[in-house]
Amino acid sequence: MLEARAPRRAHLGLLIVCLGAILSPLDTTVNTAFPVIGAAFSLSLRDIQWVVIPYVLAQSSVSIVAGDLGDRFGHRRVFGIGLFACAAAHLAVAMAADWPSMIGLRIVQGAAVGMAVACAPALATLLYPPARKTWALARYAAAFSAAMAAGPWIGGLLLDRFGWPGVFWFRTPIALVALAMLPWLRVTSLMPMPSPAALAGSGTDVSPRARFGGLGALAEPGFAGLQASSVAINMACFANLLLVPYVLVQGAGVSIATAGLVLSAYPSGSVLGNLVAGRLASRLTVARGLAIGLGLTALGLLATGTMLASVPLASTSGAPAFAALALLAATMATSGFGLGLFQVGYMDATTSWLPIGNRGSAGNLVNVTRLLGLVAGAAGIGAMREALASDARSFFVLAALVLLIAASWWRRAR
Repeated sequence: MLEARAPRRAHLGLLIVCLGAILSPLDTTVNTAFPVIGAAFSLSLRDIQWVVIPYVLAQSSVSIVAGDLGDRFGHRRVFGIGLFACAAAHLAVAMAADWPSMIGLRIVQGAAVGMAVACAPALATLLYPPARKTWALARYAAAFSAAMAAGPWIGGLLLDRFGWPGVFWFRTPIALVALAMLPWLRVTSLMPMPSPAALAGSGTDVSPRARFGGLGALAEPGFAGLQASSVAINMACFANLLLVPYVLVQGAGVSIATAGLVLSAYPSGSVLGNLVAGRLASRLTVARGLAIGLGLTALGLLATGTMLASVPLASTSGAPAFAALALLAATMATSGFGLGLFQVGYMDATTSWLPIGNRGSAGNLVNVTRLLGLVAGAAGIGAMREALASDARSFFVLAALVLLIAASWWRRAR
């Protein structure tokens, strides 16, 4: 009876963890609102980066501390404090009266989200026995990507009805629901993780070199390269969310709701990539999976750049060309699919690399490298776009960067 109840409790726990964790990827609603926020506060494309950078820096800084606090004092406790802070912070930023207030409250919001999300990967993996860790991570990543996918579409709807404040305050009820469900999140009541000696006695190969072929068998360069790859792929993919909204709304005359739907294709591809990666985990070394994910991401970025360079997104009458928009969505979904494949292998390797007692610290690395990629993207892509005077050329440069990293992982996997 207890064995039958444990999986249901684990699934409920994973639902609660995912509900709290999606507060971070739902910030893609803000990407849809960039043109509206820019108009409301008279901002240029370069200025709009300050909607992103303070938020992401605060989130990544607090994540580093919160992950360690989770290891010391309990992941669920830190997760709950973060949820409470999120409920207040999302409501507060929606009430910003001017641009300085917006920046200040985005810092508060980022810190709150950082605390909530820092321990989420650790909680997701500790809910299940070791054999199902990759399965749990794939589902966690899929929920994260699904929220990213829903964000632009939700953002379009909220902007039409409530204006830019709507893309912030709507996350307050989500945080409160997750907080109310927290008593049902019982990590310690589930099966404990067996020791390496127990796994070795069962015949399971726990050698990092065997499981994570090509990562360097715990060598520091391999681990550092893994983290740098995560920063780079997240930076490159941020071009989808930073540049494409302006191309669609200002360049092609697309409505905000339609633009949100097109933008949703990118994280929707990530959802599919996450789920496929979970199925392929037992068939590929992590290094090879990383190389394939990076390669597909580069292909998608290259295809998006080609679309922007050669295919008009508006018809001669000025109306949106919906066939072209569908093709653009497909290219963005391709880069998202590659990112989804990469994410699961990266999270699996990172959370397995460090001891189980440091699972919170490992989980916050997953969040921090993603956030550092977003900061680099927000700070660098806009400047690169101005220097190159072309959205398409910006995508080409980013595709080349990701392709070089893919080639390095492919060489390691051979």
